[in-house]
Amino acid sequence: MAAAMAWRGSSACAVTRDRSHRCSKGREWSTVQIGDDFPPPKDTDQHDEQGRPIPEPVNDTDARLAYVAVTRARHRLDLGGLSWINTYSTG
Repeated sequence: MAAAMAWRGSSACAVTRDRSHRCSKGREWSTVQIGDDFPPPKDTDQHDEQGRPIPEPVNDTDARLAYVAVTRARHRLDLGGLSWINTYSTG
């Protein structure tokens, strides 16, 4: 068990895969790629001025989890499953 814990904390790893739920406070990586487990909010029946559907508000719990995930990157962030945020409209 001690050897496994020593390996897990090793900086020699080229890739570390972790879940946002498990990210320790203050833990950071040089590059972070967000997985596909952050689906965009569903659309409402309302539309904006350009006729695009207005999505439901982002759930507070999901927003906090996404914040934790994106703030783990020191140099490079690949939004991956959060790339929908670039076109998210609140109306």
